Amino acid sequence: MVDFPPPDYADDSLNEYKEDWDSTIYSVKLEPLIPPLLISRVFVWRREAIIDTHEIRAWQSIVTYFDDQFGQKGWEQTEVYTPCDQYMPEARFLPRGKDGYVAYRPKGWVEPYDFFGGNFICLAVWGKPNETWYNVTFITISQSPLNVAASYH
Repeated sequence: MVDFPPPDYADDSLNEYKEDWDSTIYSVKLEPLIPPLLISRVFVWRREAIIDTHEIRAWQSIVTYFDDQFGQKGWEQTEVYTPCDQYMPEARFLPRGKDGYVAYRPKGWVEPYDFFGGNFICLAVWGKPNETWYNVTFITISQSPLNVAASYH
């Protein structure tokens, strides 16, 4: 799990109300492609907040904040396939990239032989025109350690 405060909560220059994360943790059993082989489980940690922009932030500055935070924890933004749409509903209605969602993988990540996408993070940042806030949601997907071991046949 990756833990740090939302952007406006971390910004000491803002003295107004600060939003902290709402958090949900759950696991998902994935259906095997070849029953009864490849039974899999992933662990999902979902965090979300409403970020008040105070008219000084834009989508890119919020994503840059997350790039920095995730980077300090060993993650980097990637264009490599990540199945965000399978775990994060926002990825089904937002575009990938600007004004939508981005994905992260561990630095130096090499695609293992697996069927479920490995470990990754999906970040969605979106707002409405003429509003001074953004919705921010990110999820971390972690495979069961047994699945990771099975991926390296």
